[in-house]
Amino acid sequence: MLATWTEPKGKGKPIPDKKDRKFQPNQEYIDNAKAEFYAKEGDLKKLCYDYLLALPMSHPTDTPNFSIGRRPVKQKGVADLIECYYGLNIAIEFKIDKNGQSDEQKQYQKDIESSGGIYLLIYQFDDLVQELAKLKKKAERIFQVLQHSGIS
Repeated sequence: MLATWTEPKGKGKPIPDKKDRKFQPNQEYIDNAKAEFYAKEGDLKKLCYDYLLALPMSHPTDTPNFSIGRRPVKQKGVADLIECYYGLNIAIEFKIDKNGQSDEQKQYQKDIESSGGIYLLIYQFDDLVQELAKLKKKAERIFQVLQHSGIS
């Protein structure tokens, strides 16, 4: 079994929040994800989104759409996911086969980084795992500084 997924039982209950879900990817799941070739960016995004849901101190959000009339429209250039990980605001863009960013995506990246946010360009699952490990260490250092300064 690659992973376990259980949902609360009961008919007529709404879809549970993340805190009610129990998804625990095991090492085999992660190893298979690292070796997987993704034909579409959406496949990579779904795998990474599921992984982020399972992590502690993680809250991924699919980028919001807005409506023009009755038709939903996604703003051009906005990253695929917005993630709050250990208190850090992260915009995540997924690409496959080294596809380049559009001009709108490059501008969005500049806007995020110039305002102190973090922008990740992810080409494979392993990239996300490595970047999150670095960001967790960064967040832990920030928490230590805040604790020593008396702000917590």
